Amino acid sequence: MSLAFDEVEIELAGEVVHLRPTLRAAMRLEKRYGGFSDLIVSIGEGNLTTIAEVISQTSAEITDVPTFLETIKHRPVGAEINRIINPLTQLAMKMAGLDEAPVKRTNESNDSECITFAEYFETLFGNACGVLGWTPDTAWNATPAEINAAYRARVELLHALFGTGTSNASEKGKETSRPLEHTPDQIKSGIAQLHALSLSGANKAA
Repeated sequence: MSLAFDEVEIELAGEVVHLRPTLRAAMRLEKRYGGFSDLIVSIGEGNLTTIAEVISQTSAEITDVPTFLETIKHRPVGAEINRIINPLTQLAMKMAGLDEAPVKRTNESNDSECITFAEYFETLFGNACGVLGWTPDTAWNATPAEINAAYRARVELLHALFGTGTSNASEKGKETSRPLEHTPDQIKSGIAQLHALSLSGANKAA
């Protein structure tokens, strides 16, 4: 994962559109499709309604592309549409956190707890606002990768200052309760397993 490449750029109908996999877009699309398996499949099938919705939710600027897609959805899908399927699939994976390799912990139990995408996003929002002190608007407009990177930096800082992280400052972070029950790396590990299971129709990691 590289924060520099978090944004996705596509060109369609003579217009260049910049798309950001923000937490707000991720939560809305997850709710709309009940997870990311169906969303990614729909994008791969070239469903123009889905593609238009993804672009509308993630576009960093005002764009006419979603309207254009709605007007041609009953026509044969051409090569121009096929060219944006792969970058949109990558965008969906960034929103789901699937572009980040899970980190193995030597003291991590072999037993994996199930976690849904909705819970993952709730945790990200809780970490952004409850631990990092961001405003809700800043959290909604950040990407999962940005929140995870900032959260890891905060944890490393606390460890550097207080060693085990059991100081008052660390304990204060635990007041956010549920969002801190699973670390971002543990969550990503569950998400990665979920992605593998999604190939067989599953909607959560074991």
